[in-house]
Amino acid sequence: MKLKELLDKVFENGAINNTIDGTERYTMFPEHLKLYKDKLLECDEFKNVDLVIIDKPVVTYRNILAECQTIKLDNDIKFKEILYLYSLSLHAINKNIMLRGVFAIDK
Repeated sequence: MKLKELLDKVFENGAINNTIDGTERYTMFPEHLKLYKDKLLECDEFKNVDLVIIDKPVVTYRNILAECQTIKLDNDIKFKEILYLYSLSLHAINKNIMLRGVFAIDK
């Protein structure tokens, strides 16, 4: 399954409501990610990676304090080893997926 398919299902059925000031936000934060971790691991984008959901946008990795980075997820990105995931967002108009976490990638 593709991550976009999962996010479309989650947000379309209203399972997560992040309405702020009357504007819908399509974002999964740590509390949501933990509930859907098993489903996320079934997605092609997270195969062959150790997925760790983090509660804060910083993590200690190999004795180094690392801040989360935000990237637009595309088909060319392949994660290496461990992905510390803080949030996933689906843009309401163009359907781009934004991932916020600490990671190493192969391009």
